[in-house]
Amino acid sequence: MLFIIMWATSFTPKAWKISNTILIDKSKGDETEASSYRPIGLANTLYKLRTRQITNTLHEYAEANSILSTTQPSFCRQKDTIHQLENVIIARRCQTLSQ
Repeated sequence: MLFIIMWATSFTPKAWKISNTILIDKSKGDETEASSYRPIGLANTLYKLRTRQITNTLHEYAEANSILSTTQPSFCRQKDTIHQLENVIIARRCQTLSQ
C-alpha cells in the first residue's frame, strides 16, 4: 500500500535516495591507488524494492504497447547477452556471405 501511495503522489523519502559507498579491494596493483578498488553502492532496501516495482511496471507497459525495439533485448525476460551475441554473429555471417 505504501508503494501505491508513493506512486500516486510521486513522493520518495530523501533518506531512501542516499546510498553508502564501500570500496572493495580488487587485489590488483598498489593498495594506495584508487584504481585498486571497486566502489559498491549500498542502497536502502525499500528503495531498491520501489525502483524494481517501477522498472517492472514500465517494462510491462512498454511490452504491452510494443514500445521496445526487437533489436534491443536488454531487460527483456528470456533474452540475454548470449542470445544477442548469437544474433550479431549470424548477422555478420550473412553480411560476409552477401559480399
